[in-house]
Amino acid sequence: MARWEYNNNWQASLAGRPETVAAGQRIAQQIQANARAAAPRDSGAYAASIQIERADTDWRPRFRVRAADPKARIIESRLGILTRAAQAAAQGPRSFVGLPRGVKR
Repeated sequence: MARWEYNNNWQASLAGRPETVAAGQRIAQQIQANARAAAPRDSGAYAASIQIERADTDWRPRFRVRAADPKARIIESRLGILTRAAQAAAQGPRSFVGLPRGVKR
């Protein structure tokens, strides 16, 4: 049986390329736009608090989309705004349907 060996140098060189970083940032921006579009509009604070953070590891750039509003955990646990926004970004354009039925903006 052939022995498989992981090539960390190749992975690091691929992850550090500017086009790879730009692609990750574009996806994060799409998730942010989807989440802001579907966010409840009572005060607008939750939608305004959705932001992108860059959190790189030693060899890989990472982008994190999070809501900094104090009530973000409650909103996310009930509506799953960020989760559904990320799923829609993974499936492509026009796949985000907004808030669940019965939830008013």
